[in-house]
Amino acid sequence: MIFLSVNVIELIVFLQYKYNIYVMGLLNDKRIKIITDSNKQRVYFLLIAFLLAFSVRIIGIRSQPAIFHPTKQYYSALLSRSYYLNTEKHRYEQERIPSLMFRNSKDKLEPGINELLTYLMYVMAGKEDLLIPRLMSVLYWLTGGVFIYKIAFLFFGGTGAVFSLIFYLFFPFGINISQSIQSESLLNMFFLWAVLQIVKYFRSDNRKYFYSAALLSGFAVLLKLTMIFPLAGIVLFAGINKYGLKEFLFKWRTVWFFLLFFTVGLSFYFYNILWNTAMRGAASSVIFPGLLKLSYFWKGWLIQTGKVTGVVPLLLGVLLLLTIKNKETQSMLSGLLAGYFTFGLAFSYTTATHDYYQLALFPITALMLGQAGYLLKHPGKMEKRNPGLTLSASYAVLCAAVVFSLFHQFSFVQSDHKLKMWSPAFFLVGEQGSFFANNIPEKNIIENAKKIGEITGHSINNIFLSRSYGHTVMYYGAMFGKTWPTEEDLNFRRLRGLENLSADRLYFSKFENIKPGFFIITDLDSWKKQPDLQKFLRETFEIFSKKKEYIIFNLRKKKSGNGE
Repeated sequence: MIFLSVNVIELIVFLQYKYNIYVMGLLNDKRIKIITDSNKQRVYFLLIAFLLAFSVRIIGIRSQPAIFHPTKQYYSALLSRSYYLNTEKHRYEQERIPSLMFRNSKDKLEPGINELLTYLMYVMAGKEDLLIPRLMSVLYWLTGGVFIYKIAFLFFGGTGAVFSLIFYLFFPFGINISQSIQSESLLNMFFLWAVLQIVKYFRSDNRKYFYSAALLSGFAVLLKLTMIFPLAGIVLFAGINKYGLKEFLFKWRTVWFFLLFFTVGLSFYFYNILWNTAMRGAASSVIFPGLLKLSYFWKGWLIQTGKVTGVVPLLLGVLLLLTIKNKETQSMLSGLLAGYFTFGLAFSYTTATHDYYQLALFPITALMLGQAGYLLKHPGKMEKRNPGLTLSASYAVLCAAVVFSLFHQFSFVQSDHKLKMWSPAFFLVGEQGSFFANNIPEKNIIENAKKIGEITGHSINNIFLSRSYGHTVMYYGAMFGKTWPTEEDLNFRRLRGLENLSADRLYFSKFENIKPGFFIITDLDSWKKQPDLQKFLRETFEIFSKKKEYIIFNLRKKKSGNGE
């Protein structure tokens, strides 16, 4: 168990108290009549579910960054630190300079709104503490749970909404990513908020929902471009279902919706594509149509979706989608799913390699599973109702989900082993093991990063060969530098048919101009798979420090002859 200090515990209790009040307010929506005198048990159930979901996420909340996608998390942490330390010029000088160099060296491919919010919270707290963005992420995710419940309630009624919510709150991927410092929790919250407003608009034709749906959809796309596909999908499918293709396309509201949607969502990306060469380079690397012809893409996509939803829950959700009789509900869920599938084909490289890029699939699957609750409450044409039975079933499913999520959390935090790929567990719950190879404990990773920073004098001109592209060492070691291609990066070059430069050519053409001081290797797996790099460094430079977990070459001391 992770022990938290008294002040942190007080903060958590305070936030949970405030959050319960906020949840109660959001759920008290007269339009869908969740809270009534005859249905108070449902409210108690929801508050218990959210409280348990929050409690589960406290387990291991301090141990996530080095376990779950450290590259993305430490990128966010370094960026937030750079904003905060720039306002604290008289303090933390050792950390401030490397973090500012990091920020200035990075071309902004996303607006960085989450990092700016984290910076503001650091200012309010008067210190930098990674617990702060983690708690923010948890609260963003739980707020998204309120929205997904309300969407599923409109689709399937109370029992179906409970089924969707339980999957959303307690499935492993949702727990892991909601503890992450990444911006995905904030993105997910705005995505679900936008979907809720879209559903309300097409059900009521109310103008206020029209504007809020367009603006929220645009903001979700602003946070991450990939959300344009499922959001456009639900609007197109719902509009065509309600009005027909021709009438929908020529409605003035359709034109205004997409005008607002694209103006808010795409302005940042259009500007950067025009003026930022890095954005164009990033687009060409993730949009790779040639991959669609390779089994690498289709196998990779199956693996990544399996990690996010588990193969069985996803297939079950698709089958349940086919049983939905309400055409409006079916069209909306089909639009979301079709939009996600279109995204997968468009962003082919990240689709096959990154699980968090499949984020939209997670709430979509949760919504489709809500049909199971609807079928439980309406087993036949007579629509026999047994409120006691359905509520008992809801509590039974909740208890099972909580026990499972607790088991997952303790094993995830305390173990660095992955589930075996293609095992029964993978098909059911996905693969959520440690990101790091060699099963190096997180404590050792952090200690090694601090040690490297100390022995190199917190150098700011380095080359890193690291699984997190050096971000972990930069953060804890107060360092800066450029990253050497990992084995995965070299494989990507081969997939694109690009020339593979030898280690010496790559060094002299891409890195020598920065006058690097040290070559720091912490990804020993990639090091072992690059024999030409080993030969070049060993024959050219002296070893500065060599441990079981890392190797450091002094690039300022060249060898006079061959040999080590």
